[in-house]
Amino acid sequence: MIDEKKELKTIKELATELGVSKQTIQYHIKFLPTKNRQKNDNGIIVINLLEQDFIRERVGQKTDKKQTKENIFLYEQIEDLKEQNHDLRKLLNQQQQLQLKTQQMLEEKTLLLETVQKRKWFNFLKR
Repeated sequence: MIDEKKELKTIKELATELGVSKQTIQYHIKFLPTKNRQKNDNGIIVINLLEQDFIRERVGQKTDKKQTKENIFLYEQIEDLKEQNHDLRKLLNQQQQLQLKTQQMLEEKTLLLETVQKRKWFNFLKR
């Protein structure tokens, strides 16, 4: 079942989707009842699917239910891919840090080995 929160869009999101200005969306919102106007956690007005369809009709860009469900599905996939991308970047960063640490340790051990070899050679020459 589709999550109701994912069906909600801000004025900006709907304007971008329809290729119109935010003012155009705000103009059409005036024709909707304000009694149950919803806002997201940030206090931004959000528009449910029914309201979105009403505005699409007024703007002249109807979207049928199948298209809306496909858009929601694609949006969810995009969000999942963004999360995967974030996780992969984090893993890459950790791997790079580990590689750097390994390189530093290798350089320290090489320097230590060279120092020990020089001392052995120096002690050998002293005799």
